[in-house]
Amino acid sequence: LDGGRDKSVSARDVILAAGVMNQLLRCLEAHPENLSLQRIGSWTLSNLVEGIFQQPSHGKGGGNKSSDYSSSDEIEMPILLPVLRRLLRMADSEVLSYTCWTL
Repeated sequence: LDGGRDKSVSARDVILAAGVMNQLLRCLEAHPENLSLQRIGSWTLSNLVEGIFQQPSHGKGGGNKSSDYSSSDEIEMPILLPVLRRLLRMADSEVLSYTCWTL
């Protein structure tokens, strides 16, 4: 099971390094009235950020990645936080659930 988890984290790192997060956040902000987009986008956010802020740093605990890259480096908090705040104010239970998982 751990081998599959390592691969998914690596794939997420590549996706985040490509700048997908900021584009997703801009898309969510550009179309706040599109409920389907907000649901899919909030689900995607929850999957992209899952566990990245809880990962041990490479200098502590002997992480097994060979580089100093961290996927959290690709997330611009000044862009992310207002989007999360807006999503938390939505009345849709799916959006709220995914947003809470993101937090």
